[in-house]
Amino acid sequence: MSTLGQRIGRYLDRLAVLHAFRRPPKPKGAAAVRSPSSSGAKTFESEVPPPPAAVVLNQLHAVLDALWEGSQRGLAPTDAVARVLPLVPRRGPSSIPGAGTGLFATSPASTSSEGKQQVPPGTLMALYPGTVYGSQDPVLLASVGNAYILRRGDGILVDGKTTGLSRWVAQGLGRRYQGTGARWPPCDMTWVEGPLLRNPLAVGQFVNCGDEATEAGRANVAYVDFELDLGRLPLHLHQYVPNVPYVAPVGYPKLAGPTYSVALGTARAIELKLAAAEEEAEALSALARASAPEEGTQVIMPMVGLVTTRVVHAEDELFSTYCIWE
Repeated sequence: MSTLGQRIGRYLDRLAVLHAFRRPPKPKGAAAVRSPSSSGAKTFESEVPPPPAAVVLNQLHAVLDALWEGSQRGLAPTDAVARVLPLVPRRGPSSIPGAGTGLFATSPASTSSEGKQQVPPGTLMALYPGTVYGSQDPVLLASVGNAYILRRGDGILVDGKTTGLSRWVAQGLGRRYQGTGARWPPCDMTWVEGPLLRNPLAVGQFVNCGDEATEAGRANVAYVDFELDLGRLPLHLHQYVPNVPYVAPVGYPKLAGPTYSVALGTARAIELKLAAAEEEAEALSALARASAPEEGTQVIMPMVGLVTTRVVHAEDELFSTYCIWE
């Protein structure tokens, strides 16, 4: 069981006003993965580092596509995600005494096979939903007494609390960005409004910190920071992104009007992705990226995914750690 000092330390790490006195943000482009620290924590041979952010991003795109296709076929969101992920997250009472709600890997009823499913290391299991605060955004009031604010490696904060001031702020932003006549919302707000989730992966804030001293309670997922380019994401998929910016970046929100075509939107996204790959192959300089056509202008949404670091079986509870893997 955690000592009082450890509990206080985990709380202070989330109090936004103290972030300036803690470790400096990592430079853009540096690795930003939270996982067991090498200092004092037991390392198990079966544990492997999470994959690069690009791999996690590809898995997210597959999940978003599956959610859209499932909605067109009348599938429940969990069943739709199960078409690309063997296991999906489920909230339930944690196995840690006094820890409240925890997160478990489970098989949807429609795909269950006597609980024998498993996922390998490097699998995206959940997303950390919430309001995204930049380093200059006013987050102090929302951070007081808030154990659900997660700090990314670059200093950006994600507030995943579903009650109190955090709930009020998130709902207000969702209504602000919802344009009149838009066919779909610009983001997924069901993580805070509930009870049914549009994106079943938007439950990452309920992962508990494990006990590295025991085999059953050691961490099996790690936090991985990545950026989703909404400028290259088909508009009909924005409704499954469970994050909302406190201050909208240029070009946000991107909404689908009455004349929007799903087929054309998907084709255009593929064209932009191929064009981006060609540009990266030709030149990786910032000048080359800045010369891209306006239609493909980046609209970046900072996100955090929880990715398995070892094999996870059906009904295993997911555990992480609040340390930084340097």
